[in-house]
Amino acid sequence: MFTPYRELFRTPGGLRFSLAGFIGRMPISMDSLALIFIVVHASGSYTLAGALAAVGSVVVAIAMPLWSRTADRVGQKRTLLFAIPIRIGFLTLFIALVNFNAPIWSWFVSIIAAEATVINAGGMVRRRWLWALGENRTLI
Repeated sequence: MFTPYRELFRTPGGLRFSLAGFIGRMPISMDSLALIFIVVHASGSYTLAGALAAVGSVVVAIAMPLWSRTADRVGQKRTLLFAIPIRIGFLTLFIALVNFNAPIWSWFVSIIAAEATVINAGGMVRRRWLWALGENRTLI
């Protein structure tokens, strides 16, 4: 059962970028949940939390394919070095705005900007596999 995986992970770099992909996918499942917890704790409003999470999810759905295309055109490293600091900055800003009880509209602006920089880690890992395996794609 594990033989195909063993063969894949013997590919140079395979284990390393698979682990990076695993870590890169973690925030996808946790983003909305953390957002809801933060907003409910600060405002007491599940409606506001749900609205922010919904807006964030729509923005992610629109932005991810665009970032994937950018990574294909200019490279993964350049794309990540550009997007990740922006994401960290806007998430930090969002948390500060919530904690300092800033106007609600500013919460939406910051979460839209933060979620617009979510990178498609799965797509990047798939691209790495195609590059690493070359013509030997029988393992996929």
